[in-house]
Amino acid sequence: MWYLGIVMLKTAGPFFLTLFFIYSFQPPMYAENAPMILRILAENRDSLGLVAKHPEKYHLQIIYTHVEKSGNGIPVLTKYVYRAPGNPYFYPASLVKLPVSAIALEKLNTLASFQVNEETAMCNDSAGICQRRIEWDSTNIKDRFPSIAHYIRRMLLVSDNFSYSRLYEWCSPAFLQERLNRMGYPKTRIVHRFDAECTPLANAMVNPVYFFSPQRDTLFRQNLQQPFMPLKHPLKYPQLGKYHMNESAKKIKRPKNFSKMNYAPLEDIDGMVKAIMIPESVKPSQRFDLSQSQLHFLRTYMGMWPRESSNPLYPDSVYEDSYKKYLFYGDTHGRINSDSVRIYNIVGQSYGNLSDCAYIENKERNIAFFLSVVIYVNKDEVVNDGKYEYKSIGFPFMQELGRVFYRYELRNKKE
Repeated sequence: MWYLGIVMLKTAGPFFLTLFFIYSFQPPMYAENAPMILRILAENRDSLGLVAKHPEKYHLQIIYTHVEKSGNGIPVLTKYVYRAPGNPYFYPASLVKLPVSAIALEKLNTLASFQVNEETAMCNDSAGICQRRIEWDSTNIKDRFPSIAHYIRRMLLVSDNFSYSRLYEWCSPAFLQERLNRMGYPKTRIVHRFDAECTPLANAMVNPVYFFSPQRDTLFRQNLQQPFMPLKHPLKYPQLGKYHMNESAKKIKRPKNFSKMNYAPLEDIDGMVKAIMIPESVKPSQRFDLSQSQLHFLRTYMGMWPRESSNPLYPDSVYEDSYKKYLFYGDTHGRINSDSVRIYNIVGQSYGNLSDCAYIENKERNIAFFLSVVIYVNKDEVVNDGKYEYKSIGFPFMQELGRVFYRYELRNKKE
């Protein structure tokens, strides 16, 4: 699109000199520095396979950020962005668990005067449709009680959906949206639980939540949150596929409409990962209002293998090290013995969308970079039929892409 402009210049005296002329610019098809990413994709087309050869078909989006330590110790970040033409819609799935985790802690910090903290036992009560009373957690081997911290551990270690829904209820969609707006993420929408039976109206109303002492005395109670005004989706008509399966497993001959579901642009989650890993790299308004110990807590569980957790316990016979590490390790099986590369990340996998927003670090080689990627693998173009190419195309591509950028970092370090 080309733009026309008029400039008015004030001269000496009471008169204005108006100059009419045409100035123009054309917005780039891709965001800043996309040619560098395109060059890396081109150089590795053979190892990256079908996705690199047909990026538009697979809705490929990449944000790569090089991290360089300056002389004064303050990291300098250089961001490179690639978008497939039209920046196609993708469903974020579990990516929203990262902002929900951080904002749940922020909201909890307002309860300090009530003697409530991350480990305080909590109960999600039931007072409406699609609500259930949850006051025990069998995965907490310490005391069998749920808590904000324990739900976050479950989400960041194995992307637990049940835990997400409970913290969604604690935060409430209205509080989440208000906080996201103030942070500069007005397009991100977090408007539903991950409980399949819930309608949009039921998702808009959230449970009473209360915290209690070891003696079962109530320390703080949050009442039932009434439905708030429905939000318009930032995209006019977000959709995926040519067909979709409805709740009755009937094939509908039109795309699936996502206008009443969660949404988060890749650059928003990428920015949130940066805000947690290197807060000074983002604007003050985009930093989470958390203590250093809370940020360390989030980083720790974003970077752990599931088997490294002592509470909850996740045996590697059930949850492989690569379970939630799509980039660099997505197609790896068995125990990962090398500890030189550590990945701090959040992932999403649903409806054929596969995403990973990660901070990849090797302290021994002084390498650190952010890499956020999303692809769409749905050959038959039927959404919600459970037939997606995650294993045959998605995970191998994600693993190789992470290693391609890691090798690029190694090569630059040598130079």
